[in-house]
Amino acid sequence: MVITNRRGAVLVVVMISVSVLLLLGGVFLHCALIEFTIASNHQENTMAYYAAEAGVELAYALLYKDPSFPSGNLELIFLEDGFIEIVLGEIEGSGRVIVSSGYVGKAKETLTVVIPIDFTKNGSEVDLNLDNLDLSF
Repeated sequence: MVITNRRGAVLVVVMISVSVLLLLGGVFLHCALIEFTIASNHQENTMAYYAAEAGVELAYALLYKDPSFPSGNLELIFLEDGFIEIVLGEIEGSGRVIVSSGYVGKAKETLTVVIPIDFTKNGSEVDLNLDNLDLSF
């Protein structure tokens, strides 16, 4: 007995082909979503790092303007997408510590800077000895 009607076989081949193409499309969509998430996280981490760095620069400016600026938490500085938290501390008689944290979205980056400071009491002259600056993050 010879089968001459093959129209049903073409339907099976087309269904398998469409299923494979749908599966590949789903895999590519999943990869694209993962890539988007990674890029978003990287962007938030980068923005948080630069926010923390801006906090360090603000603390430098405050210490330059007033070397006896009191230690403790500064006010939170709110940004468009996050905020900066700055904490000033002292090392007994030898310098200051700045801890600046930048928060953007779910990302948090913290910079800790130790500044050995030699204050001269002649007017407003301040020598920030940045040769031994310790930037750790």
